[in-house]
Amino acid sequence: MCDLFGSKCRSELARANERIATLESEVGAYDGKIDELLSVVNLMENGPGAPSLDRMRVLSRDVMHQELTEVFGERYTGCPHVLLSDGDWLVGPKQDMDFYLDYYSMFWLPKLKPYKIIEWTRLDSTKVQIWARDCDDFSDFLQGVPTMHLDRTPLPWGQMWGKVEGAFISGGHAFNFMLTCDESFDEVTTAGLETWLIEPQKGRGWSVPTPEGPLDVYQVASYRLRPMADFTVLEIWFMKV
Repeated sequence: MCDLFGSKCRSELARANERIATLESEVGAYDGKIDELLSVVNLMENGPGAPSLDRMRVLSRDVMHQELTEVFGERYTGCPHVLLSDGDWLVGPKQDMDFYLDYYSMFWLPKLKPYKIIEWTRLDSTKVQIWARDCDDFSDFLQGVPTMHLDRTPLPWGQMWGKVEGAFISGGHAFNFMLTCDESFDEVTTAGLETWLIEPQKGRGWSVPTPEGPLDVYQVASYRLRPMADFTVLEIWFMKV
């Protein structure tokens, strides 16, 4: 009887130990997931790290004005609303800006996409389409994220509203732009500076009806610095840096 009882106890103890081992393994897996989640949260909040400070240069308001004049001409000098918020900025190489936009596209952009249009009924029962999330929301959101990262706020994050013409978009548009420099930039002239569009890169697309006819819109897949030749800026209505 004692041997039978002892055998049963040993069997139950073995099963209990197996269960404990399984639970410990599951707890360890959850701990790993929690650590991974905390790492992601830390990366989102603190950013991907400082740019290459040894390659940074000072961009003065005067040189900024000169560069924008050279790039846009009368579209810039005749713009009714130009807001250059600071006297000086830091400016760096394009690859540092691309690195930050890769980070933004991976960790922040998924919180915003895709474009969203909702249909609403007026009090008189007519229908109206509301662009709940479109180009101005995307450009505002990108403007806001670098403010959390002190090593990125001194950079020339620009925003523009205007009339554009291109292969994939024409008409009124809100978008971002950025100035970068190479090692030849001497902080006195515009030589070595370059101005880039920051435009969403297309993912999945679909068509939506508008009063002017069907409009093709696309899910935003990532952000990239793009050459100014990607589309023509016909008019500038508003600009801030």
